[in-house]
Amino acid sequence: MNKKQFLRKAFMLVGAVVSLSLFSACSESDGDVTDDFADWQQKNDTYFNKVYTEAQNAVKSGSTEWKVMTKWSINEASAQATDHIVAKVLQKGEGTVSPVFTDYVNVHYRGRLIPTASYPEGRVFDQSFTSQELNTQTAYPTYFQINNIQADGFATALQYMHVGDYWRVYVPYALGYGAAIMDNIPAYSTLVFDIYLCRFSADDRDVISWKAKENTWIE
Repeated sequence: MNKKQFLRKAFMLVGAVVSLSLFSACSESDGDVTDDFADWQQKNDTYFNKVYTEAQNAVKSGSTEWKVMTKWSINEASAQATDHIVAKVLQKGEGTVSPVFTDYVNVHYRGRLIPTASYPEGRVFDQSFTSQELNTQTAYPTYFQINNIQADGFATALQYMHVGDYWRVYVPYALGYGAAIMDNIPAYSTLVFDIYLCRFSADDRDVISWKAKENTWIE
């Protein structure tokens, strides 16, 4: 096995582990529920509806800072509010095309729950970078195939993004994990993801190797 083949297999294994930890269901119950999570479903309904309404109004007024997008597999004509995700544009990329459902992507991400008394910015439940602020010159992006993502809202966002886009994406629980309890994510949780799209390709070999510090890709 040559070095390139070894690197490919190693990164594929890492990507699979990350993908499973992020997007696969857990059957265990959450024994650490606090008062923050009382009436959790209602709190999440209220929170997402507020964000959705504000974003709709902003878009109607001509704002380009907000986006409201229908789930990738649903026709807009029949879509309900919870068939949509909302995104706030933190940084606009230079790319002009978006990934498709079968593409592989390199991304940086951080996932949070909605704000609570104990977690005013929302409790972080998973992330690919550990610094307080994302530094794309030093952070290692993770990778996975879009059609392996269980959370439809995350998969939907990626199919609207361009390379270099950095978005805060609000996913209603209907497009997240619904009534399922996921590791440290309570049922009926609106998910808030900060997502930076680094690269995408139809070929997994194009997204498994990189030089993070130089922000260049190994051919």
